[in-house]
Amino acid sequence: MSPTSNNAATFGQRPALVGFSGDVEVWWLRALKPGFRHCAVAIDDGQGGFVFYNPLFNATELARINGDEQTARILLQKGGFVVVDTITSEILTHALPWWECVRPYNCVEGVKRVLGLDAPWVLTPWQLYGYLKKN
Repeated sequence: MSPTSNNAATFGQRPALVGFSGDVEVWWLRALKPGFRHCAVAIDDGQGGFVFYNPLFNATELARINGDEQTARILLQKGGFVVVDTITSEILTHALPWWECVRPYNCVEGVKRVLGLDAPWVLTPWQLYGYLKKN
């Protein structure tokens, strides 16, 4: 049981800032669109701050950003991210289909799951950027 399972209904509709970056150290990610080779997300924690989730290849970075949405946006932009505003969806009440669970878990998959997005064909940061701008 997760700490949020009792209040899962409150997870949805939270402001979130998705950051996209072209600054990567893994050589083969250079095949992706420049400026859109990595993504991370900051979600309003409902307590006067944002939780920053940065899924990396070798680790996962979690941090709390104290302050409002503008403070979080400025910090992400100072970190080299292009920022897109979005809102989280409710936590899924059903398991993902097996074909969605066998995809590699990368930054895009991590951010999609944190946001509660059901977008199985969004695979790259550039596709996620387009999806968020469109929706």
